Amino acid sequence: MVGYDDEQCIYLLDCGREEVQTLSYDELRHAWDCGYPGLSKPNTVCTIRMNAAKNKYRIAEEALAKKCEMFFNPPVSFIGRKGFEKFIKELPKLKYELSKEDYDKVLTNVVMF
Repeated sequence: MVGYDDEQCIYLLDCGREEVQTLSYDELRHAWDCGYPGLSKPNTVCTIRMNAAKNKYRIAEEALAKKCEMFFNPPVSFIGRKGFEKFIKELPKLKYELSKEDYDKVLTNVVMF
């Protein structure tokens, strides 16, 4: 949020948009009503509370360590290392199930990953 006015709205910067966005107070109330898991609904407000003072390097280090742990020891078998291993086993079959264009996109994404 970068500002507000007396017309019952706030101004905010949104990822991927260059212009300042306007959000009414009523829409903001709906965004605060987070009685559902995740952050996928439009205008969801996400707050981050720090329990200890940390610099950006420490935050990045801890986040990457956690991401690494989740990749190598995922809680379920269809994500992380386990999911990637399953995908690798299925990859040869995809060549015959997808169009050449789609198969090339899959290979490009694997290389980028």
